[in-house]
Amino acid sequence: MTKKKSIFAFALAACLAVPAMFMLSACGKHEHSFSSDWSQSETQHWHECTDKKCNEKQDLAEHEFVWEVKTPAGVHTDKVETGTCSICQYQKDRTVEGSGANIHSWVWKANDTKHWQETTCEHETPLKQNEQDHTWEYTSEGELTHKRQTNCGAEKHATRIESNIPHRYTDVNDVDCNDCGYVRSLTGKGSFNAIAAKTYNAGAQGVALSDYTVDEKIKDLCEIQYKVKGANDSTYTTTAPTNAGTYEVRIYCKGNATYLKGEVAKTDYVIKQIEVRVGISFIKEKQTTSNNYITLETYEVTNPSLPSNVTLTLRAYGEQYKNQGRYSIAKTNGEFEGLEFDNKNFKPIPNKSTLSISIVVYTNEAPVVTGTNQTESNVNWIGYVTPPYPTITMYQITTGTLRVGDYLICEGVNIPLKVKDIKLNKGSVSGSTSSSCLNIALAGETVDISFETPGFTENDAKTKLLNKTFTKVDYEVLKVQTSLSGKNYTNNSSEKLLNVGECRYLEFTVTIIQSTTFTIYPSDYAGGYAGENAYAVFDKTTGKPIATAGVNTFTLSESGTYTLVLKLTKTAEASASVSSKPISFYVSW
Repeated sequence: MTKKKSIFAFALAACLAVPAMFMLSACGKHEHSFSSDWSQSETQHWHECTDKKCNEKQDLAEHEFVWEVKTPAGVHTDKVETGTCSICQYQKDRTVEGSGANIHSWVWKANDTKHWQETTCEHETPLKQNEQDHTWEYTSEGELTHKRQTNCGAEKHATRIESNIPHRYTDVNDVDCNDCGYVRSLTGKGSFNAIAAKTYNAGAQGVALSDYTVDEKIKDLCEIQYKVKGANDSTYTTTAPTNAGTYEVRIYCKGNATYLKGEVAKTDYVIKQIEVRVGISFIKEKQTTSNNYITLETYEVTNPSLPSNVTLTLRAYGEQYKNQGRYSIAKTNGEFEGLEFDNKNFKPIPNKSTLSISIVVYTNEAPVVTGTNQTESNVNWIGYVTPPYPTITMYQITTGTLRVGDYLICEGVNIPLKVKDIKLNKGSVSGSTSSSCLNIALAGETVDISFETPGFTENDAKTKLLNKTFTKVDYEVLKVQTSLSGKNYTNNSSEKLLNVGECRYLEFTVTIIQSTTFTIYPSDYAGGYAGENAYAVFDKTTGKPIATAGVNTFTLSESGTYTLVLKLTKTAEASASVSSKPISFYVSW
């Protein structure tokens, strides 16, 4: 092959030289002279023109190397060959890649975290392969730490064991150790002693250090928290409660990298209300209000545990108290439900042992009552009360409100009768089954009424009270100004049309400084008398009649202040021209 290439190159050179000679000879220009030595590069060789100014080349061709082994292949080295050009003798070396025997000797190596294979051949830098993290198995050592040991295989390295490694958790709420699975807990790290009940004193009342114990390891992480019993846990606070009530108190750990966040221990304790003694019965006027309670009484409380006196308002809660009637609050499980103070730190306690609290709500109507038209068969006058107070039994109140101290009029008796006692009648004419009504009677109730009027007995009265003869009885105040001696005083507000047989009672107060005679004049608007009238005057306090000096005059002989009741009875009609006129009462002295 090499010889053929050489013959071809020589023939080509000859072919090129002949035309050139003709051209040179033809043009008469420079004639080349080529060196017999070869010029060379890494890839070619040629003969240069000897004229330094000429760049012509002759016999330009690629090297034709003949390769011989310079360094044979080894275990970890490739073979190196030297090539010599068969034309120009140029030489160069080449490495035959992959010709060496690539056989390594490997050994396992390890450090604290990894293991790998490394060559033991004579390399400047050992080769590495199969580098991996250790495989660990974790075992808890208790509350605070765990240990771990490798499980990579005995062929790779000896078992490595590490102890006293702290547990790892994601956050303070995480229960399980991320490595060994140990479950941390606050159980048994704290407890409460029995906490004695406290009593309201207007100050904060939390638990004392002696009321609980907590593990010293978590003591600095813990705080005491309070909430009203039954309230949401979000209401827990470190502020101790002040008001009366039942509270939940807990030891709470805030947690860290070692200890769990959460509740350590919990218990209840009570701040009791201060007990205040109250009555067992209340009589209250009907209240117009949108409140769902009625106000019963006000109390001023002094207690050595309080920094100052407290004013309390007792209330009975319930919509029913907006209506007139009798109500009872029964004692249930030791409590009178609905009976409360406006300050819930105080508890009302009846001042007497009782199973119920009585409340009467009445309408403030005139304290004069119109009764039913009873007959002798179902109404009876008795005198069984001691001292003997005449009493009418089974008397039904149809309108108004009757109270002890009010005055009533009885048929057959010319003086007002002062009410001494009232009882609820339960169907007995004799009054033997009657019961207390708290000295007040309401419309629609059947009662027994006792009177306290000197000189009056049941034998003086008829069986009818406030019915046929007396269709209406009014008490109105008629003031007499005696300082204006000799002057008339007109009470125009007391105008009222009376029919024959009807009467009315006027109550008025008068103060005199000397013996004074009073004259009472009824008249119509036309100036004449409004019919024939009869008069009677009584001392309201004693019920005794005051002597009259004439048909319509009476005299008070001693100085002082008097409360008088004037009874006016119309005995005959006036003339037709004035019969429908109201009457004005004039008092003069």
